[in-house]
Amino acid sequence: MKKIHVCLISEHTIPNILGIEYFKPDEILFITTEEKNKKKKTEAIVNTIKRLGIDVPHSEIIVREDSIYDCHKKNFPMDRKI
Repeated sequence: MKKIHVCLISEHTIPNILGIEYFKPDEILFITTEEKNKKKKTEAIVNTIKRLGIDVPHSEIIVREDSIYDCHKKNFPMDRKI
């Protein structure tokens, strides 16, 4: 069974990087907001883990930070068979 690491993107990238390095997942799902996407937080994490020798497939979902409904209606890639 594959291990999927879910990262909630915030201003602080180090906790996500450390978690990815520790758990060594087979795939990563980044959940971010438009604001964090503009600041390229996910890109910074991906670039850092690649420098650490971790190059795994990843997906990114952008949600509205103030809407649980938006989170529920997104088509999360976890529905697919891995």
